[in-house]
Amino acid sequence: MKLDYEEVRRIHRLEKNSSRLVDVEQDFYDSLAVLVKQQRENYTESLKDLSSSANAAREFSNLRKMIEEIFAMREKKLFSLALVSSSTKENGSEHLANEEKRMIASLMGLLERHNETLEGLFSENNHNENGSPEEKREEESVSIEIISEVPGFIGTDMKEYGPYSAGRMVSLPKKIAKLFVSKGLGKFSD
Repeated sequence: MKLDYEEVRRIHRLEKNSSRLVDVEQDFYDSLAVLVKQQRENYTESLKDLSSSANAAREFSNLRKMIEEIFAMREKKLFSLALVSSSTKENGSEHLANEEKRMIASLMGLLERHNETLEGLFSENNHNENGSPEEKREEESVSIEIISEVPGFIGTDMKEYGPYSAGRMVSLPKKIAKLFVSKGLGKFSD
């Protein structure tokens, strides 16, 4: 998609006057980057000709302000879209730029985990000493034999593990142990 100053002005006006996201091409932000680069070059060239530099400076300044406002308005609308989508379980990300699709996916993941916390509050087994039943199963440790060297790492539980040398028996959370076995780094002990 080729953007120009007038198209940015049109998108700005539509974003301002609508509660919904304006449909944009997937490469919208790439096209904006190209336009900004062109406008910056025009502005730089106009500095050599003092008579037209005021117009070029004003146009470049206006373009920057419009793009910043478009970005802020779209950001707010994306957060709202993510909230609605997390409730309805529908992904309304068509007609969004690629960067915005990634943002929606990240926000949806965060909101889903947050909603799982709410669901956990009302589960029957909520008040176990060690958290929810799911957390308790994930925290269970199993013994595995390390097959090949493994450097130190931080697990999903934010604890430090390793380094481990081949042939060593170690006790790891079930989730990490399964990952080691699936990657050929370890095997369950008999």
